[in-house]
Amino acid sequence: MQKKIFRTIVKISLISLILAMSFQIFPVRAASLTILSDEMTRLAAGVAADHVITFTLPGGIDFDAGGAGAADDDQFNIGFDPTTTAFGLGAGWAESDFAIKNATTNHAWVPWNIQEGIGAVPDCTGATTDDVAVAVDTDLEVFRFEACEGSGGFTATGFGHKIEITILGASGGTTLTNPAAADFYIVENFMDDESSRGAHSGLLAVAIIDSDQVTINADVDPTLTFDIDVSLTDSETGEPYEVNLGTLTKSAVKTSNNTTIKSIWVDLETNADGGAVVTIVGAYGGLQSNAIAHTIGGVDTTLVPGAEGTGVCLSYVAGLTGVAPYQSGNCGGTKHTVGKVNTTATDILNTGGNPTAGGRAEIMVKASISAVTPAASDYTDTFTFNATATF
Repeated sequence: MQKKIFRTIVKISLISLILAMSFQIFPVRAASLTILSDEMTRLAAGVAADHVITFTLPGGIDFDAGGAGAADDDQFNIGFDPTTTAFGLGAGWAESDFAIKNATTNHAWVPWNIQEGIGAVPDCTGATTDDVAVAVDTDLEVFRFEACEGSGGFTATGFGHKIEITILGASGGTTLTNPAAADFYIVENFMDDESSRGAHSGLLAVAIIDSDQVTINADVDPTLTFDIDVSLTDSETGEPYEVNLGTLTKSAVKTSNNTTIKSIWVDLETNADGGAVVTIVGAYGGLQSNAIAHTIGGVDTTLVPGAEGTGVCLSYVAGLTGVAPYQSGNCGGTKHTVGKVNTTATDILNTGGNPTAGGRAEIMVKASISAVTPAASDYTDTFTFNATATF
């Protein structure tokens, strides 16, 4: 009796072993996505951000389209803290909001046929060449990217290649908004390898902070530097400032000449946004003699020997703009086109409405007389210069 029972037990055990071997399920070997990162444009709480997510496929694993239907296509899934749904998804996602490429070879695929909504899944129907169907699951906050075996085929990666996925959540047509509370949040990355859902995965964390921006403040004090020099050459001098034209004769125009008769030089520099203006005003409007009550009047013309007149002109201007009639281009040497120095302030130089550095100008003084200009030894005028900036 005992032998019969033992034989029965052995038979049942063998049958059980055979059945177990016949129906044994061999699971897909899972591997990890590695070197994961999410480069975000903003980390501040409650602010929309772009994301560039990168990861490396496991060795021996590629990303390709299976060719036998959606069940055989590889798919990447990126979930923004799907257990809390703390990120905020806008509506109306478009192909232009995404980019996906093999970062190892720099080959870009084409985001295509966006599906959006609760439980949305990619749809490869009608795919052409290198299309990656995209789905936005608005419930779980998961973005899905499926390789499509379209009419033009699909360029697969090599084993262990690096993948880069860009999601324009700020600079695109809609938004992916950071969580409202400062904390760290998990971004889940998992890959459906053909028919094996979630076969390969990897997690990364992003830090959301109260503010990611620092305001830098500074002040710049207004500046205006103005100086007068009287010299034969371009050089710095001190007061008193005097130009002596000497004895005037009807046979020549007496003028600043860089050899025996000095010129007036001015410096001007300012950081005024509206620039600066230099004005000139004369005490008498010409060379006046108190002894005989006669004035050699200022003129806006070209001085010639034998004709009475006086005035000034700009022979050199750098970093500034000369104003007519003083800026005539007909001033130095034997050229004597001048502007009169009025008894009211008149613009002679400006900075063109802009700040300027190192502005410098030479002002030549000129005079001529006629045969009947009264003789006197006290002909004089006094010029007053002023520089005004607009800040």
